[in-house]
Amino acid sequence: MPLDKSQTFLIDREVAQHLGVSLAAVRRWRLNGDGPKFRKFASLVRYSVSDLEAWIASRPQGGGS
Repeated sequence: MPLDKSQTFLIDREVAQHLGVSLAAVRRWRLNGDGPKFRKFASLVRYSVSDLEAWIASRPQGGGS
C-alpha cells in the first residue's frame, strides 16, 4: 500500500535542500519555534511532507502589484 503524503517524513537536511536554505537555518527555526511543524521519534526529528507544504503555503508572498 503506498504511503499517504501526510505519512511521509523528511529529515532536517532534506527540508533544508528542498527550501534552498542551510541546515543551520532549519535547526534555528525549530529551536525558535518559527519553522514548520516537526515530530520527535525518540531523539529523531522528522518533518511530514504535508506539514512542510502547509508551512510553505502560510509564508508571506512578495512581488506582484
